[in-house]
Amino acid sequence: MQKINELHYSFLNRESVKTFKNWIEKLFNSEIYFFLLMIIALINWKFRIIYLELIFGLIIALLIFIMDINRIKTIPLVLFAIASLRLVEKSDYILPVIIGSSIVLPLLFLDLFRKKISINNNIFVGMILILIAMFFSIVNSPNLITPILGILMWFFYTLLFLYFFNIRGDVESNRIYIAKSFTYFGVLIFLEMMLFFLEFRDGSSALAFFTGKDINLGWGISTYIAMIFLIIIPLTCYLFTINQKKYQLLIVIFIELFALLLLLSRGAYLALIIISIPFSIKFLADIKNKTDFMKTLLLIINICLLLLLFVAIPTGLVKNFYNVLNERGLSLSGRGLLYRIGLNVFYRYPLFGGGVYTSEYYLSLASTSVYYHNFIIQTLATIGIVGAVAFGYYSFHLVKQTLLKVNYNTYVFYIVLGMLIHGFFDTTFYNPLVMVLFSLILPFLSQKNEIDNLGEVK
Repeated sequence: MQKINELHYSFLNRESVKTFKNWIEKLFNSEIYFFLLMIIALINWKFRIIYLELIFGLIIALLIFIMDINRIKTIPLVLFAIASLRLVEKSDYILPVIIGSSIVLPLLFLDLFRKKISINNNIFVGMILILIAMFFSIVNSPNLITPILGILMWFFYTLLFLYFFNIRGDVESNRIYIAKSFTYFGVLIFLEMMLFFLEFRDGSSALAFFTGKDINLGWGISTYIAMIFLIIIPLTCYLFTINQKKYQLLIVIFIELFALLLLLSRGAYLALIIISIPFSIKFLADIKNKTDFMKTLLLIINICLLLLLFVAIPTGLVKNFYNVLNERGLSLSGRGLLYRIGLNVFYRYPLFGGGVYTSEYYLSLASTSVYYHNFIIQTLATIGIVGAVAFGYYSFHLVKQTLLKVNYNTYVFYIVLGMLIHGFFDTTFYNPLVMVLFSLILPFLSQKNEIDNLGEVK
């Protein structure tokens, strides 16, 4: 290993390599990089292919590792790769996953273990405890394949968290890059939603289309996409507090809110309503030039009101939207059967649960749902009391760490709070999309010992 490191160091010190590395780093920091990733992801998604994104992503990943560029540049690759997925059959993903993982995982392990690993993080410890609980749950599982796949998925989330925790580097600039990546991710999702509408609209209006049809972008359905926007919006707001002269970010925030509104997710709506007042107070407190901010905000609001008065109301869009919400309401009647099945599984296997990710198996006779649509019942039914204790440890330290008086932590707190609230209607935790995104965001939280040693970090 030492010999390999010496050869790599010698390679990086060549003048031509240094010049090329500087050019690549400038590219990865530029808007061109994000736009290029977005275009490739859209092409990949629109035409239901995967190898364009796979080949391009692997080339970029190899460049980052070989040229020893900040690994944070891989985060937009992960985000845009997720949003590019739209193959018809699940089996179509097997070969691309094998190809991608056979290249990326060895690089990840090599990168992680080439120096001393730090595991001094209570969130990571919580993830390990949940992983152990998942192993115990195998004893009650109706089959071995499902829990093993579930364990492997959770192991991947844990490994991803550990990896980014150990390559944090310049934490403040990396946080800004993360927020920027998620902002572009939100724009990409909105574009996909609009393309989806154009593809399947059948002559209907946008509102009639979104209120009357379950949105399935291939990589996520309406409720999952709503969860993602609850993660993206606070990070876009955080990015604006760092770059307060970029008022175009306010437009992006309104676009993200509009996209969330179109998804008609009751859990997301409730989470947004509950966190909106304290979040707005925090957001406004971080604005330095409040006069210019309010002028721009009022301009955007006035444009929205004009559209509402002269387009939405006269055409009946507002009335139709209200009627749809009124029909759906906040009733949990549709979830009641799922909850009862989940609790019955827990009563049958109280200690270790019925097996990790076995909810689809137990629900299959009565529903097409994959989860119990409540993260507490999901925990109890699948990994039992042992898992509930482990998840309690994880969630306690997750909330505790986000409550530290650091700007990034505070904005992530509202993400976690949104997932907890939304989680009473849908299974947010354990959802692969949410957990992968958490594994990218949470490693960059400030810890109490860091604040004690270095003072407050933005």
